[in-house]
Amino acid sequence: ALLFFLCLLLAGPSLRPEGAGAGEESPVAAALVFDTAPRMTYRHRNQTRLEAAQEIAEWLLTQLPPDSEIGVVDSGTSSAAFAVDRAAARKQIGRLPISLRPASLPETIVKAHELLKTSPLERREIYVFTDLAATAWPEEQIAQAKRVLEDESRTGVYFVDVGVPQQEDAAISDLRLGREVTAGGNPVELEVECRRFGKPTSLTVAVFLRSAESRTDATDSYVKRSQRTIELETDGVARLPFSLGNLSPGIHQGFVAMEEETPLPANDRAYFTVEVRGAVPILIAAPQPPNRHALYLSQALAPEAFRRAGTATFDCSIVTYEELAATDFTNCAAMVLLDPPPLPEPIWNRIEDAVRSGKGLALFLGRRASPAEGWNTASLRRILPGRPVIQARAPAGDVYLAPRDYSHYAL
Repeated sequence: ALLFFLCLLLAGPSLRPEGAGAGEESPVAAALVFDTAPRMTYRHRNQTRLEAAQEIAEWLLTQLPPDSEIGVVDSGTSSAAFAVDRAAARKQIGRLPISLRPASLPETIVKAHELLKTSPLERREIYVFTDLAATAWPEEQIAQAKRVLEDESRTGVYFVDVGVPQQEDAAISDLRLGREVTAGGNPVELEVECRRFGKPTSLTVAVFLRSAESRTDATDSYVKRSQRTIELETDGVARLPFSLGNLSPGIHQGFVAMEEETPLPANDRAYFTVEVRGAVPILIAAPQPPNRHALYLSQALAPEAFRRAGTATFDCSIVTYEELAATDFTNCAAMVLLDPPPLPEPIWNRIEDAVRSGKGLALFLGRRASPAEGWNTASLRRILPGRPVIQARAPAGDVYLAPRDYSHYAL
């Protein structure tokens, strides 16, 4: 059936005009172009599309005239060269790898055409083995390939279609992380999008995490953490949420996979990496009594219920301004100064050094920010984003913060 199919293809139309070249028995410079995109691993009747292409190509080798020059060109290899002999070409065909970042077929055909131009033989032929998927043919590149081939009238082009007319498959089409970095004991949230091509089916999707003790990336070093079953309608799409808790601090690598075997394994798995950090240490300096002045801010950053549950994102340490001179800034990620009084120059210099090292700084200037001229020292000008000019007061208490948008970091 394959031989008959190939005969029909070769009898079909090509870009080679009638009467071009020498007789049919004369040697030919032939480029065998293979689409090696991941979708060529689609399995039908226990054979992938690439295996079907290899089988037909090996038969084609036996039909080419003696003394022909044969080049094997695939969409995943940047270079192209003629094989030493027919046996070497057969070995190349049998070892074709799947490429994760393949070039388009128009690009690959142009590359094959450039190879044929180096041959002294008059007859030139290109055989393209592909499943004819539209994704391999970017519209902006088709014209270029056509123009190159039309300029060379001696080159014939033949397409060998190894695709499956009625494909059925299930795929993980998208994977979204709630956050790539999470803090405290907060769980890692995932959303998996599954897509069905063809008839309805039932699928089981599982989440695997690499064991903390593992030092390899082998599949058996991953541990299943969760799984869910989903019903997919004909050509349907569904989304599955997952929540992974009790993760130790550090980098965690994992993947989401379908448990069932599908025709195209390349679509069955999606990888992710997430970092779990401990609660971020924040240093809050406040006037006396500090716990009363810093109460609202510390509860906003780390609510008491979250602290008790071990899921607080921040770990707040509260000190007075009298204690600030003896406080070590090394272990905090950010510093917050609530209504600070004028501070000695050495403290501002230490704060500037901490900011330059990458730590965050938030200043909430209140009634102690007076006089305004006291906030225009050389060290403060290097820290503050602007120069304080005047302090406005509202003794009646009728001026207050009324933001229209609470998405700003400060809120």
